[in-house]
Amino acid sequence: MKTKITCIALFIVLIINSGINAQIIYTDINPDTVLDGSSTPPIFTAYYYLNLDNDITEDFRMGHCEAKFPTAANITPISTGEILYDNSITTRNYALALNYGATIDNNSSTWINTISYLGYDHALQGVNLEGNWVGVSDKYLGLRINLNGQWHYGWAKCDLDAQIGTYTIKEYAYNATPNQGITAGDKGPVNIKENFSDNISIYSHNKTLFIDFKDTEINNGKIKLFNLIGQEVKTTPISNSKIELDLNNIDAGIYIVNIYNKIASINYKINIE
Repeated sequence: MKTKITCIALFIVLIINSGINAQIIYTDINPDTVLDGSSTPPIFTAYYYLNLDNDITEDFRMGHCEAKFPTAANITPISTGEILYDNSITTRNYALALNYGATIDNNSSTWINTISYLGYDHALQGVNLEGNWVGVSDKYLGLRINLNGQWHYGWAKCDLDAQIGTYTIKEYAYNATPNQGITAGDKGPVNIKENFSDNISIYSHNKTLFIDFKDTEINNGKIKLFNLIGQEVKTTPISNSKIELDLNNIDAGIYIVNIYNKIASINYKINIE
């Protein structure tokens, strides 16, 4: 079981109501991460660590190698993570390449808690390639993590070139509502206004949340505070450009601050001590 650990890091994600109780937390990897194992010792040393729920515990390790060992791209769960895989291929575990809109939940195909390959080159020469991801782009890995005994479902959008030479990780999301599925590519319905977050300063100190909107106008906006299982614990209207929100009745821990109005929504993950 993965246990939540408090952290100080502050970064931007999006959190959007995508159903009656769903809370979709989306992260854009900007720029995209491109793994190319040819420039490193050939034993899966080109890595990307995917932290699906953006706490300080990594959930999946994505690896790529080529040269002496078989050229391959893979994903390995860390701790309680699991991957949707294709049980129709018996040579090794191959991750499914899901289309946009595919359902990811407890009823989806087969889940596995071990290394799964996106692509594998048996001949080492690009002539005996195997895997659902070889030469495809903008497909989705089906993922889930166990938080405090409950499953949270998510996806990661990736590319793999036709020779398994580069493995690109673009974006990911998960449903903060436990035991509720998600569809591949679901970020929620809200378009984020460009540069909306650039002029917002936010931090917490001594059980007070300080928000400065600087030159940004948030008409008819609200501030909501969510815990990491998607429960709303506090809400307040945006009344002026500088907000001081009393958090004395909030337990210590990591929370998501959602700032939104009709045209934009942006979130920050903060640590309340």
